Amino acid sequence: MYEIARKIGSGCIVEIGSWLGKSTCWIAQALKETEKENHFYAIDPHIGSVEHKGFVKAVGGTTFDIFLQNIKKHKLQKQVEPVRKMSWDAINDINEPISFLFIDGSHEYKDVKKDFFDWFPKVKIGGIIAFHDNNWDGVKKVLDELDRNEFSEMGIVETITWIKK
Repeated sequence: MYEIARKIGSGCIVEIGSWLGKSTCWIAQALKETEKENHFYAIDPHIGSVEHKGFVKAVGGTTFDIFLQNIKKHKLQKQVEPVRKMSWDAINDINEPISFLFIDGSHEYKDVKKDFFDWFPKVKIGGIIAFHDNNWDGVKKVLDELDRNEFSEMGIVETITWIKK
């Protein structure tokens, strides 16, 4: 993730699914080190997926404060613009071509597919789309359905599959 983010030129980066901010911090740190002009939107309603409901309830019904604390702890506030919405509600808020789209929201098949097809048109030619947790059934099914011939490159790094538009 970090290496992919470092290779991105200037432009718009969108992360769908920030959770507590771990991947957000990796991406933001890479952007900070490159000193390129980027807009990094971290989209997440911070209410958790089905598998996280118990944790979210225990921390007061939202993970947003924990997310912000993690961003602040790593001094990355200037690199990250949190968007506290569902991905489909945020799509019209971002009107610039996307250089890097990181899909790590709900891992349910219908949601992964919706995230990909809703946001894919906004990714510029040469842009990178990465899917986290490629070993989860919903993510794996979407990846299996993609026409590999539509993409100029594809790679897998541990649990991340990336494609180049």
